[in-house]
Amino acid sequence: MDNCVHFIDLNPNPKLTEIARCITARQDSGISNRKAEHSGVFVENSDVLDNNEKFAVAFVDPNGEVHIGRIRKLTPRECWKLQGFTDDQFDKAKATGLSDSRLYKMAGNAVTVNVISEIGKIIKKVNDKN
Repeated sequence: MDNCVHFIDLNPNPKLTEIARCITARQDSGISNRKAEHSGVFVENSDVLDNNEKFAVAFVDPNGEVHIGRIRKLTPRECWKLQGFTDDQFDKAKATGLSDSRLYKMAGNAVTVNVISEIGKIIKKVNDKN
């Protein structure tokens, strides 16, 4: 599983997830006390130990397998993609000269059709169970 990429909740007890649970404009704020407020990217790569990486992280999954790598923040492009925007839409916004900070904020404040559609599906599923 070397060089694999997973999302990670940046909480006091971080855990690997299959989805980014939150994107915020405060991507550089590190570990947060607010549950599931931030997501980052865990890049699995056992070579970090060979390269004397200062910030190597190890996780043990429920199966007992150890994952070694590093944590990085989401890029503005990744935030836009998570919100359902295309690369072309991101490139047009970036070409206007907007800063990364502004691009993060725009992604965090966006409400796109596909995101609302997925939220609607979850609400419908919950209502169908009740």
